[in-house]
Amino acid sequence: MTEPSYPGAQPFLPPEDRGEILTAVDRILQSGQFTQGEHLRHFEADAAKMAGVSHAIAVNSGGAALELALEALDVEDCDVVVPTQTFVASANSVVRAGGRPVFADLRLDDLALTLATISAALTPNTKAVMLVHMFGLMSSEIPAIRTLCRERGLALIEDAAHAHGATIDGMPAGSLGLAGCFSYYATKILTTGEGGIVTTNDEEFAERVRSIRDHGRKGDSPLFCYPGNNYRLPEIPAIIGRVQQRRLAEILGHRRRIAKVYREMLGGAPDIKIVDPAPHEGHAYWRYVVLLSNRVDRAAVQKMLLERARARVTWMYEPLCHQQPYYAERSQYAARLPVAESVVGRLINLPTHMGVDEDGARLIACTLCTVVGELTGTA
Repeated sequence: MTEPSYPGAQPFLPPEDRGEILTAVDRILQSGQFTQGEHLRHFEADAAKMAGVSHAIAVNSGGAALELALEALDVEDCDVVVPTQTFVASANSVVRAGGRPVFADLRLDDLALTLATISAALTPNTKAVMLVHMFGLMSSEIPAIRTLCRERGLALIEDAAHAHGATIDGMPAGSLGLAGCFSYYATKILTTGEGGIVTTNDEEFAERVRSIRDHGRKGDSPLFCYPGNNYRLPEIPAIIGRVQQRRLAEILGHRRRIAKVYREMLGGAPDIKIVDPAPHEGHAYWRYVVLLSNRVDRAAVQKMLLERARARVTWMYEPLCHQQPYYAERSQYAARLPVAESVVGRLINLPTHMGVDEDGARLIACTLCTVVGELTGTA
């Protein structure tokens, strides 16, 4: 199911932010510096600070960030462990970088990879593990996964598309492995409209990503030492990113308050399982995840919540990656992943964006309990 575009989910851009952006855009139009200027440098510096790293390289999409990170790592003819419950860009980036995604299962607690599911997917040819922070949740298994990667000599790549500002044990998303890859798509926690960021503490790796981003250029020279392409982010999206980055603490505080409402009202409700593992304070809550029992008609829940609470609930990502046509039609990607397969048809996610206040979240939670009760005959 594709993500809907509707007023409540619009990017958070208060009037003063829009005014600042428009003023800066006018200056750009007058200057003619449409790309690779001061706004890009400031945006990258702000993103590096968010992730607690020394390098952030802005690119034109989150998918490009993943692809460039894997290409800079050189995964050609190598295997990369990827969760099947993620947007297809995670897997596609491996293929486009010349590697083979090996799909792994997840656990119910946080819809994330575990030490066990990663270990089951490892092959003699594995070079990297892609850890996806689905819905902005930070798995309690991350420390153990980092240790496994370090001991096995595997690169850890974070798909942090949902996890701007998320942390675990004081460590920010984007700083946990070789590289973090953030999406700044229009529906993400922070947005530039279209855009992405690669974060890293590895200077040599950062230079490779910068080179690939700019057609394979060597530094600022006229020499091109690699067959790269143009993945650059222009100045106008970078302006939006700069303004958005300043709002991150405010946006995360709001999302965590909304999540607390859902957690307190839905935890333990019949035929509803929340996916909100402790500790809660590090999660970014891009969406709030709920699993319905097999007795509940998910499409009916969606329709009734829209009618009664004006709440647009969605689900993602379905089909799972290994069930998408490109992968399902090729035997080398075959996998049986029972937990993910049992979850995907029961998953809904509730809105946490700035257009939903705490009273609105209470209405959504109360209405969800009511309609689930009606649909199961327990109301």
